[in-house]
Amino acid sequence: MKTLRHAIVWFAVICCVMAVSLLFEKPRDAALAFLFIIDMATPEASDLYQVVTDEIVVTHDSLDRESKKTLYYSIYSPPGNHKKSAIIMAHGFTEKGNNDRRLQRMAHRMARAGFIVMTPEFPMMRRFRISMEDADNTMEAFRIVKQRPDVDSSSIGLMGFSYGAGPVIMALSDSSIRDQVRFGVIFGGYFDIRKTLKYTLTGYYTTDTGQEMRSVSKNNDRWKFLLGNIPESGNEKSLVIFKSIIAQKITDAGYDPGKNFLSLDSTHQSLYRFIENQNPSAFDVLYAALPNDFRSKLELADLTSYAHLIHSYMIIGHSDQDRVVPYTESLALAKNLTSAPAPFVAVTSLFTHVNLKIEWGSLTQIFTETIQGFFRLWKMTYHIMRMRHIPVAIA
Repeated sequence: MKTLRHAIVWFAVICCVMAVSLLFEKPRDAALAFLFIIDMATPEASDLYQVVTDEIVVTHDSLDRESKKTLYYSIYSPPGNHKKSAIIMAHGFTEKGNNDRRLQRMAHRMARAGFIVMTPEFPMMRRFRISMEDADNTMEAFRIVKQRPDVDSSSIGLMGFSYGAGPVIMALSDSSIRDQVRFGVIFGGYFDIRKTLKYTLTGYYTTDTGQEMRSVSKNNDRWKFLLGNIPESGNEKSLVIFKSIIAQKITDAGYDPGKNFLSLDSTHQSLYRFIENQNPSAFDVLYAALPNDFRSKLELADLTSYAHLIHSYMIIGHSDQDRVVPYTESLALAKNLTSAPAPFVAVTSLFTHVNLKIEWGSLTQIFTETIQGFFRLWKMTYHIMRMRHIPVAIA
C-alpha cells in the first residue's frame, strides 16, 4: 500500500512538473532540473537522468606551486568541443575530501547537465581545521578553470556545501576575482560563526520571525573539530592528555575523562568545557573564556564581513530541518548581499543538513510539506541549470 502511494504521488508530481515546465522561459532546463532531483532522491534506482544526459569523463590532476602546497583536484567533463559553463565545488568538513561519495555524485550530475566541474582537495577541511588556505585554494582553482580552452571564462561559478561555504564566500568577495565569477551556489552554509557554533553545540537559534527555538543537539563531529583546531599554546604534558581525551570522545561521545580532566591546564579545560557544553545559557560565558588564539581562529572563519563585497548572482538553499547549521544563517547571508543582484533563496524540509531525505508520512504531510519542499528544490535547481547557458554579450 505504501509503495503504491509512493508511485501515485511520484506520477502526480511528474505530470505536474512537466506541465509547469512549459510555463518557464527554458522548459528544457525545468525538465532537466526535475530529473536531476529524482536522481538525487534515488541514485541507485533511477536511471532516467542517465538516459537523457551524456556520459562524462573524469580526470585527476594537480598543480605544483613553489611557495604553497600542491593543489590536487578532479575535473568532470561533458562531451563536446564547444565552450561550456563551469562550476568549482568546495567540500565541507569531511575526512574523505573531494573523494566524498556525495560530492562525487553531485559533480557527476552537474557535468551530465553540461557543466565543466572541478572539485579541489582542501587538506585543511579534511582535518576539520579552520584556515585561510582553503579560500586561497578556491581562488587558485578558479584561475585554473578559467584558463581551460573548453570553459567560457565569462560563465564560471563557485559552489559550497556546509562549512565549504566559508572558502567560497571568501573567494567570491575577493577583489582579484569577484567581478569575474558569474554566480555562486551555497547549500547548508553558515554566515555568523558564533551563532552557528551556538546552534551546533546547544541546538539554540532564533527564527526569522524572532522566535527563540532549541532543536535536539547532536555531537556533529564537535570533537573532530576541536582536534583539528587545538592551539599549540599551553602545557605540553597537558596537551598530550587533552588529545587523548579528545580521541576517546570521538570514539565514544559519552566518555567521562574523570581525573584526566583535572590533569589539564586551564587552557585545555576551557576548550573542553566549551565544546562539551550543550546549555545555551552558558555558551557566551564559555566562549569568552576561550584562549585568545582559539577564539581568533574561530573569528577568522566568520563571514559577516565578506557578504557585502560579493558581486555575483547567488543561489542559496537550506533545510529548516538542518541540525548542523540553522537555516537562518542562509537567510542572513542573503540579506547581507548588498552589492550583488537579488539572490534566489530556497528553504525546504527535504534535507538533513546536505543529505536529501524525502519523508512519506500522511497524505497531509505529503501535500503540505513534501511536495511544497520538492517544488522549492526544483526551482532552485532550475536556477542552477539556467547557468549552463553562456551569457549573451550585448553590443
